[in-house]
Amino acid sequence: MDYEKTYLYAGNTLSSSFLYKKTGIDSPSNLIYFCHKWEESIYVPEFEYSYFKQYSRLKNVRNISEIHKGETDMNAAVVSWIKDRSQNIIIPSSAPLRLYESLIRAKIEAQVKDADFIKFNVIKDKGEIKIMKRNWNLAKDCFRFIEKLLESSRIGTKNKIYTDDTPLTSDKLRTRICSFLAEKWCVCEMPIIACWSKWFHAHFMKNHTLYAFEPIIIDLTFKDTFSWYFTDVTRTYCKWIPKNKEFIFLHEQISGMKKEFCSMMKPWMNIAQLNWLFEGRLHSLWIDIVLSKNYEKPLNHIWFQINHSIWHWIWRDMHELPVVNGKAHVELEKWMVIAIEPGAYKIKEWWIRLEDNYLITENWCINLTESKSKFIIK
Repeated sequence: MDYEKTYLYAGNTLSSSFLYKKTGIDSPSNLIYFCHKWEESIYVPEFEYSYFKQYSRLKNVRNISEIHKGETDMNAAVVSWIKDRSQNIIIPSSAPLRLYESLIRAKIEAQVKDADFIKFNVIKDKGEIKIMKRNWNLAKDCFRFIEKLLESSRIGTKNKIYTDDTPLTSDKLRTRICSFLAEKWCVCEMPIIACWSKWFHAHFMKNHTLYAFEPIIIDLTFKDTFSWYFTDVTRTYCKWIPKNKEFIFLHEQISGMKKEFCSMMKPWMNIAQLNWLFEGRLHSLWIDIVLSKNYEKPLNHIWFQINHSIWHWIWRDMHELPVVNGKAHVELEKWMVIAIEPGAYKIKEWWIRLEDNYLITENWCINLTESKSKFIIK
């Protein structure tokens, strides 16, 4: 952070990962965070003062009435308070629009800059890593549960997968998954289950029947009910040997690619450079990343496509900022957690998607959701 500038953040800890990490408290109340000449303080409503004073990680807790000073409009009060201290304010892009407009009208130079706020979020501490490890291990258990369920199923008429003498649908499997995780004190946000041609829609949630000999992709996103930390892991399965043998080859290649990149990622490597290397590796398998509105138009020079980002940060939000792509000149640092999800999609035929969560340590990268998952279930 810049010593000469004042950092301002307004919001509540439920919607802001930054404020939650500063305080360690879940609260729907609106707070004001200031950092002026490296001195941090957080202003809370009067009825929350004793609570935050006792339990907040950030110990410099102040009563928000100190800012008001008789001013009934909160934005006007904040502007007046800032004028007495600084004319150079840095705020995040998530700052309330009315507050930003109030700063502009008061001719206070307000610079929108997310970098310092975001960097604080993406670097985890030991306590956070400990909680996330529990969730990562639970993801492995959940996929073992799914594999056993598919192993116990049978193939019925028209290659439908049957359990309990009825066809297995995405909604039935989703209910089983949610129940399993609920028993472990976790909430499954949106378990995406898609079979056959449905998966080209990255977040397909419509109910449909699951078939043997076709890939079934399960994107498992859940958070524990104690800290609300997300885990996001994806596996691709096939009940019995797939019709298309390309599927087996691509699954092996993408699994190998993930291991290759895990061994390559080190602290202080540039994300943009890694993204370029990753895209090049995908291209070597005739896979192209297509993020435009024309992604459903087949490309003459490419065999497979992937229509979503292959990286994202993960923590209290499923997709934490900053965006990870070829323009993200962010260096990897110790205790960063990132999800990597490469895939290969052939329109109206079949799809593969594999996703794991990775921890950057002092000297290397560890895949903490890696497991001996079966992808052909007999």
